[in-house]
Amino acid sequence: ARRDLQRALDMLEAHEAATGGSRDQRAAADRQWPDVVAAEHASYETIAALWAIEQR
Repeated sequence: ARRDLQRALDMLEAHEAATGGSRDQRAAADRQWPDVVAAEHASYETIAALWAIEQR
């Protein structure tokens, strides 16, 4: 599960790399941006929830 969370967070780095790529890569990065943000947000929400559970 931790690896899956890390992969979701790594999507942001991959997106940033694509924005510096070819025209097609930039276009794909633009299309995928909402999904990247949603995955990153869900990952951070999951991490926060797990930390809250551990603090109990």
